[in-house]
Amino acid sequence: MTGKGRNHAPFKTSEKIGGRGLKQKRKRLLNEEFLTTWLFLLPALLVVIVAVLIPLCNSFILSFQKVRINVPDFEPQFVGLQNYARMLEDPVFKRSVQNTVVFALVSVPIELVLGMVIAMKQRRAKLADLVKQLAEVNPDAKAACEAWLAGMDNAAASKAA
Repeated sequence: MTGKGRNHAPFKTSEKIGGRGLKQKRKRLLNEEFLTTWLFLLPALLVVIVAVLIPLCNSFILSFQKVRINVPDFEPQFVGLQNYARMLEDPVFKRSVQNTVVFALVSVPIELVLGMVIAMKQRRAKLADLVKQLAEVNPDAKAACEAWLAGMDNAAASKAA
């Protein structure tokens, strides 16, 4: 027969586009990919669970208890929010929070501006480009840079006059 017979087809009927066979094959491949993905992720997830989540949960539970680790056979006692109230009254804790806030408010803008200046130097860009880039990152930084540039322009104009 020259291709007009009933049993002659260029592909199997189970692999026809839109056929049930192709959908099942895709579904099986997706399941295999899904399984493979999770098998690769499993070791990392176990490490995260053991090294991060379990200690984090234990610390959270212990934060509501009175615990003496240096006293043998001491039974932990539930104290509720007393530990947190005592912590908020502690002057060392208050000072550490102040130091953290000051450090963040000082270091982040300095790192941002220095990083942008270095990047612009590497690209041989102009200072005005830096202001445009900062405007995309932080509108407050844009205002500060524009005021600084305006002050520089005024200083240059007064020197020229």
